[in-house]
Amino acid sequence: MKYTTFILCCLFCAALFQNLGAQSEPSPQPYQRRLREVNLSGSGYALGLQHGRQLKKEIGEIVVKWKKSVENELKQPADTIVKQFFAYARFDETIKKWTPKLYEEVRGIADGSGQAFNDIMVHNLLDEFWVWQDARAKHHCSGIGVPARDGRPGYIAQNMDLEGYTDGYQVLLRLAKTDKTPEQLILTYPGLIATNGLNEAGIGACMNTLMQLKASPTDLPVAFIVRRILSSTDKDEVLRFIQTVPHASGQNYILGIKGEVYDFEASCNKVVRFDPQNANGTVYHTNHPVANDDLKDWYKEPAKGSSAIRFASVQGRMAGLESIKDADIKAALRAKDDPKHPVCWAFNQWGGTFGSVVMTLTGNPKLQITAGPPDESEYKEVRFSTGKTLPGEEGWRTVTGYFMDETNQPMIGGGIYSKSLNIGVVSDIEGKYSLAVPSSCRELKFTYDGADYKTIRLTPSDTLNAVILWYGGFGITTEIPDLSYRVKRSRPTLVTGTIVGGNIKAVRPYVRIEGTETKVYADNDGNYTLTVPQEHDILSFESDNYPARKVLLGDFETMNVSVSLWPTPEKKEQRKRWWKKRKN
Repeated sequence: MKYTTFILCCLFCAALFQNLGAQSEPSPQPYQRRLREVNLSGSGYALGLQHGRQLKKEIGEIVVKWKKSVENELKQPADTIVKQFFAYARFDETIKKWTPKLYEEVRGIADGSGQAFNDIMVHNLLDEFWVWQDARAKHHCSGIGVPARDGRPGYIAQNMDLEGYTDGYQVLLRLAKTDKTPEQLILTYPGLIATNGLNEAGIGACMNTLMQLKASPTDLPVAFIVRRILSSTDKDEVLRFIQTVPHASGQNYILGIKGEVYDFEASCNKVVRFDPQNANGTVYHTNHPVANDDLKDWYKEPAKGSSAIRFASVQGRMAGLESIKDADIKAALRAKDDPKHPVCWAFNQWGGTFGSVVMTLTGNPKLQITAGPPDESEYKEVRFSTGKTLPGEEGWRTVTGYFMDETNQPMIGGGIYSKSLNIGVVSDIEGKYSLAVPSSCRELKFTYDGADYKTIRLTPSDTLNAVILWYGGFGITTEIPDLSYRVKRSRPTLVTGTIVGGNIKAVRPYVRIEGTETKVYADNDGNYTLTVPQEHDILSFESDNYPARKVLLGDFETMNVSVSLWPTPEKKEQRKRWWKKRKN
């Protein structure tokens, strides 16, 4: 039942987070995009299963859109195309050898989303599919690397340009820290394990396709290479890996490693470092090889088209700067020095800039990101849960907790957000959430499945467990809640929250511990505080003019239970009849 409800809530969450992404600049914005942030935990199959379940609707949609796109382009049924591709693509053994947990993660995504394994795997072989297709015009990304110098931060940055069917599906994955891997922030779309990303140790990776370099149908695909890099916190390990792993497709990798930046052009036969020898240490790249000569036969002359023009634009803006700030990088990524071949690409029928990222590698590593072209929206700042405040910075903290219903079941896919700050997350399959907020954040809104939101004020505690009972529509009943999810409580619970009326004000609202005479009246604003002993777990919320609503508590030290009293269906019918009589 909960998973069915989760699918429905995804429809609402998509609309909810429409306004939580990038804010508009004064110039007109043709399409209001959202950046959905999804929290995942664990590794391997379990992580993929969460991904698949939380984004099931969107994965189903993007699979259909991709199939329509390739059918229109290749003039064959999509299933035939996929079959032909996997006759060429024999990556399984290499993926299992180098990144076995990521192979299982893809399998989990497929199972969680209810999609065929090959339909999900092909989405994780985006560049390799282009190689098989020999799609020479599809690669269109621009990257920048800036080393940390003289106390200034280090950065890597990129405009990630993708095909048109991906627009509207921008997702930021937040992968929780494990015993073996750091916390990671990853730009992607539903069903794909990564396009680029940054980890909490200040190691990040951006990559651009180099279609001109030789490729292999049996080596390690780029998405798996990226995730393998982001799982590491060791500089030597990252550099050794990128130069020794067999590369399935021609790629340029701009790597940021704790303030240092590296650029590698990788083909299936060799990896060559590209260093433009700029005084400021910057690197930059687009979509043609500059240092690696392991070229396909058809590539005879230096690039003269879009890639060379964009390369010149980025080089002209970055190479001569003495002191580089993130604003300079953003200006380069927003550039349209040549309107026909811009660095910042507005979406059209062929594609556009899916997202733009600026990764800060030093101090407090962080991500600045847009959904869509960066000239159409402002960058949104995203921090790691483990980030510490540096001198001169506004303090940040991470609020974590569980979002539960009145029967102690998790609210899967519930929205927790601050509209004014444009930040928000979705609760996972256990109802758990984690949201980094600035110290200026005073409240969070909770909502679920199309219901109105409830606003909860933050306290000095970083833990906020919540039960929300909205206005009508959720099977209002005065009965004892379903006790199937009752748990053994190991401690008393400090319960705070609000009690308000539905369409009329609640008269003398109060909360009572079921089975006792203990009750606490709410104040004039509806606020109350109550300590519930360990041996009791059912609360009854009542007033003189509304029937009771009841809540089963879990085993939490603190809990916010905010309740809207509402007539039962029988009471609502009585009121309708009364109003009808009065009108007559």
